[in-house]
Amino acid sequence: MAVDKRVETRLLTEWHYPKGAFFNRVVAKEPIIQNAKVASKSKQIFLQEVKQVNWVFLIKESNTNITEYVSPSESFREIDYIHVEIKDPGAAKSVADIVFNSIPSPVILEIRWQDSEDIVYSQWYAAEYEVKHGVVHKTDPILEKDVSVYDAKFDFDRLPTNNLKDLYNRYLSNIEAINYQSKYGNRTDNKDIVEINAQLKSLEAVIAKTSKEAKKEKQINKRAKLVKKARDLQVKLDNLKRRAVE
Repeated sequence: MAVDKRVETRLLTEWHYPKGAFFNRVVAKEPIIQNAKVASKSKQIFLQEVKQVNWVFLIKESNTNITEYVSPSESFREIDYIHVEIKDPGAAKSVADIVFNSIPSPVILEIRWQDSEDIVYSQWYAAEYEVKHGVVHKTDPILEKDVSVYDAKFDFDRLPTNNLKDLYNRYLSNIEAINYQSKYGNRTDNKDIVEINAQLKSLEAVIAKTSKEAKKEKQINKRAKLVKKARDLQVKLDNLKRRAVE
């Protein structure tokens, strides 16, 4: 069965994905898990929780005029847009791990599900790529009714077209920009947003830990030092957030 008509319209009409790259084939689950080098438990989750896998776009030089990029450590001959419908959002991580592990080409992955009240959510993934997929980046789950808020980041026409590597890496960066906007409310086009988000996450964890230690500390001098440390870290965090939107 072809991908949901609403998804097709969004990708082709609203986000301007190239019609020449529209592939839209159902992919059987079994070949995917056979190619994936992951634990048997993850494969079982994939078989039980995945409703359908669609290979929606096959983006390559011949159907987009966007030049492929190949080097000794990287191969961007094509980019595959994979859409997966799942039953339980708790399976999303295992499903993503298998898709990225199984498909050798750079992948844009959309995972979609409905909750018990038929509210639809989607989550987008991309992976740092050097011969094999590395660190996977993902959006937070986005309500179907809120997806349009991020149209500018998903719009294919706004991605660089000098080569497939730059296109894919910008998409990955846009995932982190979406996460920044979702969390802090500000839009960003900062090219270093992947690194900035990682630093923000690390700082927030240290601030939370330091603040917790300060509350538990009984000695006044030690508590004062911990409070000061947390405040200094908060200043650093605020400066980093400002840098993200510069």
